[in-house]
Amino acid sequence: MITFSNLFIKKPLQFLLQFLIVFACYNYSAYAQDDTQSDDNYDPFSDYSEFTEASTEEGDLNFFRNGRLLSIGLMAGVTGFTGGYSKLYTISPSFGATLTYFFDMQFAIQTGFKTSDHDFSFKDSLGANYNFKMRLFDINLYGKYFFNTQNMTRAFAEWNPYLIGGVSFIQRSHSNALVVRSSDSAQSFDFGGGVEYIYNKKRNYFGFMLLYQYTTFAGEGQLLPDPALSGSGLTRYKQDGDPITLMGTIGINF
Repeated sequence: MITFSNLFIKKPLQFLLQFLIVFACYNYSAYAQDDTQSDDNYDPFSDYSEFTEASTEEGDLNFFRNGRLLSIGLMAGVTGFTGGYSKLYTISPSFGATLTYFFDMQFAIQTGFKTSDHDFSFKDSLGANYNFKMRLFDINLYGKYFFNTQNMTRAFAEWNPYLIGGVSFIQRSHSNALVVRSSDSAQSFDFGGGVEYIYNKKRNYFGFMLLYQYTTFAGEGQLLPDPALSGSGLTRYKQDGDPITLMGTIGINF
């Protein structure tokens, strides 16, 4: 009769070999089970995703092929006013320049300046005319959001429509016969929209922009003082309103 002890004593090498084979098979089965559980618990938000990497790379390539990194532009247009200022200030030409940095195909930051000279006229209570020059000069900082044009018709998508918004620091001065009579400053919150058409193999662009500047100048909401009356005499002209600018733009892309 062959017992377990006799087998181990007489054939130790054969028993050891069988033990190693069984142990190896058990470890392989446990490893395969753990690997299956690991696949079942795959987290696409924390683990490596080949699709995410490919999508990011495709977006970067699209930006460098079709996008812009930096733009320098010149602006020319007209500036007018709402409210009571529309009766005091004329609509006049406006000029400026911009510098725009693009983070991607849809978002950019723009800084620049613009200026305009307006006729400022009114009558006092005795019917005398007063004529001045009013100059606006502002420095601005804007964010620009370009719409995703993939779902737009090609004719409209080529114009690259965008929304724009930000802040401006506005300097206003009144002068008569080249002598500055008064000067004040104000901050404005600006918003608007526009389009930009890129041409010449992305080297140049032109477009249009409509901008509204919500601001509060000195004396906002008050009647204009009457020079013909001493003390607290007032005219019928109310000081209120905001600048509105329509600009054409042309520039160079880098």
